[in-house]
Amino acid sequence: MGAARTRALGRRLSGVRLRQLLGVHRSGAVEIWTDFAIAVGFWFASLLVLGAVAFLLRLAHLHPEDIRGVVTQMAPASLVELAIWIALSISAGICEELVFRGYLQQQFTALTRRIWLGIAISAVFFGLSHGYEGASGMLLIVLYGSFFGILAYLRRSLRAGMFAHAWHDSVSGLVLYLGAHLLQRIPH
Repeated sequence: MGAARTRALGRRLSGVRLRQLLGVHRSGAVEIWTDFAIAVGFWFASLLVLGAVAFLLRLAHLHPEDIRGVVTQMAPASLVELAIWIALSISAGICEELVFRGYLQQQFTALTRRIWLGIAISAVFFGLSHGYEGASGMLLIVLYGSFFGILAYLRRSLRAGMFAHAWHDSVSGLVLYLGAHLLQRIPH
């Protein structure tokens, strides 16, 4: 990248306001509930697609990683840990959407002058940031990040994505917690 282009990119990066990252401001209970409803529908639709892709990866023997050990270690073991997990999930939903869809997606879109490239590059970085899930897990997260990017673009706001992301991470912790406790009760 040339020096002039690097300086121009730096000026653009430093002049971004939080309001610009969050997108269109829609206030009022109806708008908030609309974003929440969109988030729930988005989450269910995404899980169906991601589940189908994961199934195809397993059929093609491209999903060999066994991350159960990592996931088991991450699982909340008590109600206090579950409460902390949910608090962190809400924080991650807000912060990761702000960083990946709000900031990076907008910057890569401005840099490449193509929304689809901005969405794709941001999604790749999102997937790479979840490297602990293995190669196929990262691939699924790149796809999920693309869905979040498209949602942010179509809504012109991050709020629905923040709701869906926080919900997804929170439910994952709850499922891990319940699964671990149910497994302990099964006789071996």
